[in-house]
Amino acid sequence: MLTMVLVGAMASAGPAVARASSAHPSAAMKAPRVMLKACVDLKTYKATIMPKRFYCPKNSKYISLTPVKHPVNKISISGLGAPIDGVTGKDGDVYIDVANLLIYGPRENGVWGPPKSLVGATGPAGAIGATGPAGPAGATGAPGATGATGATGAAGATGATGAAGPVGPPGPTGATGETGTVGPAGPPGATGATGETGTAGPAGANGATILNGTDTPTAGVGNVGDFYIDTVTGILWGPKGVSGWPSTGQVYMGQQGPAGPPGPQGPAGTSGFGAFAAFYDMSTLAVTSTPQPLPLGVTQFSSGVTVETGTVETPTRITFAVSGIFNLQFSSQLVKAPSSSGSVSIWLRKNGTDLAWSATDVYVAGNPARVVAAWNFFVDAVPGDYYELMIMSPDTGIQVLSEGVVGVRPEIPGTILTVNQVGNLAP
Repeated sequence: MLTMVLVGAMASAGPAVARASSAHPSAAMKAPRVMLKACVDLKTYKATIMPKRFYCPKNSKYISLTPVKHPVNKISISGLGAPIDGVTGKDGDVYIDVANLLIYGPRENGVWGPPKSLVGATGPAGAIGATGPAGPAGATGAPGATGATGATGAAGATGATGAAGPVGPPGPTGATGETGTVGPAGPPGATGATGETGTAGPAGANGATILNGTDTPTAGVGNVGDFYIDTVTGILWGPKGVSGWPSTGQVYMGQQGPAGPPGPQGPAGTSGFGAFAAFYDMSTLAVTSTPQPLPLGVTQFSSGVTVETGTVETPTRITFAVSGIFNLQFSSQLVKAPSSSGSVSIWLRKNGTDLAWSATDVYVAGNPARVVAAWNFFVDAVPGDYYELMIMSPDTGIQVLSEGVVGVRPEIPGTILTVNQVGNLAP
């Protein structure tokens, strides 16, 4: 084994320059052997003592060193290339060829002898060290050569329709096609805006005027070119000249002809205002909070209007057989017993439906508490329509009262209602 003497490196773990000598066996037996591991930089030729487990960096070689004590005259020297016998060093020196990592010596009688390699056998692989931090990203390499075209893959699914591209420039004008058949007339266009008023044209010459009167025309009547009719004699004068009217006129009306035969019979005229009716009731009706129609049990007379039975047994429905506008006038005698105040609501119902804005509230008060409700309605009707007078009260004890004869006073009906036609419906 080679042994190395390190000059000034025994107390330092940093880099040191090594000088080596070949130890005699007797010297090796006397000196303690300590194995040192080092890496030799191939550019500076300096050996660096390394820790127990290590890897030599790039551009360096691993060597093992054994420091020994040796005589002072065995100096290790180094150089590039092999030493020259009789020239390099002196006897007892050891020489290191740092270029080829070979060691020569010790020199004897001027001769260096064959060298020995400083590179030992490859040691076993050390344990894998911890992963170091990631180095910076390297520069992007040059693009590689284009590879050969691969086989055509299977057709992919149809992609979504892309957005419409910009409108291309107009193409060249194509050849004129054959004339097509005339299409149907389009709808009339909208009326155009009224044009500006044109300038007034020149005044035209006065036209002839046909005048009339009950006598012969005088010189001051009319203008040149006018005509004149005497409506009494039927004579036409004219045209008037520059010097005046002609001295004679022309008769334009012939003799009256004989009377013509009578014309055909005209269509029947519309009906006049002939529909009417008068009804009254002799019963007494208790007014409740449930709406009910006022009864009209007796027909005094009627034409075109009748009263029919509805939802109750007594006739209540004022029914029309003719069309027109009608005035409905009524009166009802209301009483409250015992004497106190209360209210009653009365309104019209047409064909079973209440008429909007037709109601009136009547208050019954006093001692005795009596009041007559009386007003009229103007209504329209066609054949088959019917109206009812509806009544209700939130209070109790109110009646529509009918009374018999008292003394010389005749009977009082609970309700009286009359109907008069006052107009016709518009056609």
